[in-house]
Amino acid sequence: MMRNRKQTAWLPVTVLLMLSVPGICHAQTDAHPVPQNMADMKFVPFPGMPACTTGSVQSGDPAKGASIILAKAVTGCAIPWHWHTPNENLMMVAGTARAEMKDGKAVTLQAGAFALMPAIAHGSARKTLV
Repeated sequence: MMRNRKQTAWLPVTVLLMLSVPGICHAQTDAHPVPQNMADMKFVPFPGMPACTTGSVQSGDPAKGASIILAKAVTGCAIPWHWHTPNENLMMVAGTARAEMKDGKAVTLQAGAFALMPAIAHGSARKTLV
């Protein structure tokens, strides 16, 4: 995938907030409020995902349905084509990523951006951090 050479000021680490990502089973199940600072969160590898990605489940159980996950990935990390049973909501906290949906137009997301990636009925998606 070619990157625009004019884009040179990217952060070395990108932080994403992803909802409804399968494969991480360390979900919080407590029904009480649990405020956390990012420095206190434990980030672990995503099962079945590239080693350049780690995440911290904030609520829900990704193996069973909708959940909220704070994820980190390094520059150049490519999340392969995949799909989810629930919708995926992607919010960029820092950095820049390129998001694509099958049969859709690729979009560059920057800090503060949001993308809705509908469930499996609408095809698969992939993300590349630039």
